[in-house]
Amino acid sequence: MPFFVWLLSVFAVKKWLENKEAHREIADREEILRQIADNINEGVLTLVNDAGFCIRYANDGFLKLIGYTREELENVPSFLRAHLIYEEDAPKFQALLDGVWHLNDKIDLEMRLLHKNGHYIPVLIRGSVGIDKDGMLVMYCVIVDISEQKRIIQELELEKERYDLLVQASNEIIFDVDVLPEHIAWSPLYRRIFGFEPFGKLASESAPPLKSEPDKNIAVISAFIHKIIAKKHSDSEELLLSYANGEQHWFRIRANCIIKKETVIRLVGKLDNIDAEMLEKEKLQDMSRIDQLTGVYNKAGFKTVVEPLLKESGSGSFIFTDLDNFKTVNDTLGHQTGDKVLQEMAAKLQQFFRSDDIIGRFGGDEFYIYAPGLSPEATVKRAEDLCRILHTTYDGVTVSASIGICYFPEHGRDFDKLVHLADVAAYVVKERGKGGYHVYEPGDKI
Repeated sequence: MPFFVWLLSVFAVKKWLENKEAHREIADREEILRQIADNINEGVLTLVNDAGFCIRYANDGFLKLIGYTREELENVPSFLRAHLIYEEDAPKFQALLDGVWHLNDKIDLEMRLLHKNGHYIPVLIRGSVGIDKDGMLVMYCVIVDISEQKRIIQELELEKERYDLLVQASNEIIFDVDVLPEHIAWSPLYRRIFGFEPFGKLASESAPPLKSEPDKNIAVISAFIHKIIAKKHSDSEELLLSYANGEQHWFRIRANCIIKKETVIRLVGKLDNIDAEMLEKEKLQDMSRIDQLTGVYNKAGFKTVVEPLLKESGSGSFIFTDLDNFKTVNDTLGHQTGDKVLQEMAAKLQQFFRSDDIIGRFGGDEFYIYAPGLSPEATVKRAEDLCRILHTTYDGVTVSASIGICYFPEHGRDFDKLVHLADVAAYVVKERGKGGYHVYEPGDKI
């Protein structure tokens, strides 16, 4: 019996020593935490789960945050009863009080604290539930002032509202490309202008040709953006884009690069409708191609229109018309009459040839006609009729036409060569006495 009493005594002493060591370890840890907490700017609190959350410990950072002295805080009955929490946010914290605490529970809560002078401070409270030396569950909290972050967020939101208002008020379609995921965002005007939903993903550079109107827009816009990303340089381009009703309109697209570490990370750009500008440009181009006296193409305009036709498959006839005795008209009847003759000749040519045939004046009294798809037989018949139609007398001076003919592609495919051969054929007519036609033959020469 004495042995068992001794054994129990030894066991009790051992447990007492273990508890004492554990309490000492907890106390040491709490002291280390206090020393660390007193040297950081953020607020640090230890709260006990009793009526209203009793503040067991608060560091200097927390005191500075709420504007109280340590003496004033010692008289605070509890966290909730002292009205340290903004009234609207108190239920959030009350929910913690009403809940059941468990060891290692995590706390992550955003709310507002009231400063001593009455203004509120947005804070982020993070922490966990632990156990103190007395075995009580306590809440260890770090409180971070997020006033600056809130201010920045509010400013960003305000800037976004301003940006959205400007975008909505603008007549330009704005887009924003996030390069890495190749995501593109559009202003609402895209939907209103084009009539279909804006696309949010760029088309791949290796994507197959797309057929629908929205897909065609995706293809051409994506190709432009991929080119800008590769060049790493802001640029613009004219694009022909489609509307939902099938109409096509000209737009100028411009993209500005945002580059970080020599890599394009973002593009911001806009689309402007330039139909009016392109129409005016086309009018100016047409005017530069037209002979102002006769209204037909000039030499440069004739070449600009005909040369692309020669690159396509098919056939056609070059007809060169050189007026006979035109110099006599100018010398005897005057240049004013000479201009009238040229205008009348041009008008007859326009009435005589088809709407698809191209007529050009090469200067002086020389006219060229390119008749696409006209057979040799039909060309010869037209030349015969043309000789008759252009044969006219002006105050005693007879004007006729020497007509030279060559065929595409029989006599060649090069524009300049075909023009020359038709000229050579007309020279043969001049040499034979004027007022007729001749089809070029190898061996003809000027």
